[in-house]
Amino acid sequence: MTTVGKLLVFMNLVFSLVVGAFAVMDYTARMHWKDGYEKLSAQYAVAAGTAAAHKAEADTLRKQQADLNEKLSSSGDPELKVAKPEDAGKVAQKAADMLRSRADAIDGLKKQVTDKSREITDLKTSLAKYSSAQVGAVADVNSRGEDAKKLVEQLNTARVENNRLVLEKNSIRDKMTTAEIDKKAFQARAEQLATDNQRLEKQVAAYKAAGGGNPSALAKMRPTPPENVEGLVKKADGNLVTISIGSDAGIQRDHELQVFRLGTNPKYIGKIRIVQVTPNSAVGEAVGKLSGKMQENDHVATKILGGN
Repeated sequence: MTTVGKLLVFMNLVFSLVVGAFAVMDYTARMHWKDGYEKLSAQYAVAAGTAAAHKAEADTLRKQQADLNEKLSSSGDPELKVAKPEDAGKVAQKAADMLRSRADAIDGLKKQVTDKSREITDLKTSLAKYSSAQVGAVADVNSRGEDAKKLVEQLNTARVENNRLVLEKNSIRDKMTTAEIDKKAFQARAEQLATDNQRLEKQVAAYKAAGGGNPSALAKMRPTPPENVEGLVKKADGNLVTISIGSDAGIQRDHELQVFRLGTNPKYIGKIRIVQVTPNSAVGEAVGKLSGKMQENDHVATKILGGN
C-alpha cells in the first residue's frame, strides 16, 4: 500500500471518528433537550396550578371581602368598610371594639336574666305558699258560700215580704187619698148645697113674692147638669178653664162640675161653673176657693167616684 493509500485510510478513519463523535454529540444533545423540555413542561404545569390556586384564593378573598363589606355596611357605620388593603386593620379594630361592646351588653343581659331567674324562683316559692293558703281559703269560701246561700234565701223572703208590705202600704195610701178626695168633695158639695139652698130659698121667696108665675124669677133657678158626664181640662188660664165636653154632652151655662186630678198624685181641686158652651167644648170659671191650681188633663165630672 502506498503512502497515499495509507494517508486516505487514515483520513477516512479520522473522518469516521469525527462523524461518530458528531453523532454521539447530537444524540446526547437531543436527550438533554427532551429532559429539559419535560422539566420545563412540569414546571409550567406546576406554575399554572399555582396560578390557578392563587386565582381561586384571590377570588375567595374578594368574595369574603364583599360579604364582609356587606355585613359591615348593614350596621350603618361608614367606617366599617374595607375599600383597600390598608383599611383592614382599622376596620378590624373597629369591629373588635363593637364586638367587645356587644359582649359587654350580652354580659349585662345575662346578668339581668340571672337576676330575673332568681326573682322567678322566689316568686315560685311565694306562689307555692300562696297556693297552700289558697286551698284553705277556697275551703273557707265554700263554707261561707253555703252561709251566703242561706242569707240570700232569707233576703229573698224578706224582699218578697217587703214588696207585699209596700204594695199594701201603697194600696192603703191610695185608699186614704181617695177617701181624702171624697171627704173634700163631700165637704165642698155640702158647702155648695148649703149655698145653693140659701140661694134657692131666696129664689123661692122671690118667686113667691112675684106671685109664683114671674118668668124672670123662674129663670134664675140654676139648671142641674146630667149625671155621669166626664171630660178633661184642655186649657187652664188662672180661674178659667176650657173643657173637652159641651152642649152635645148635655152641658149648659150655669152647670157646676167637679174638678179633680188622678194618677200618681190624685187630688181634689174644687168646682167650676160653666160660663160659655159650644157643641164640643165649654169654658168654666172657678167657684169658691180651690185646693190647688187647675192644670191641663185634670178631670171634670158631675160626680167624683160615685159621689154626689
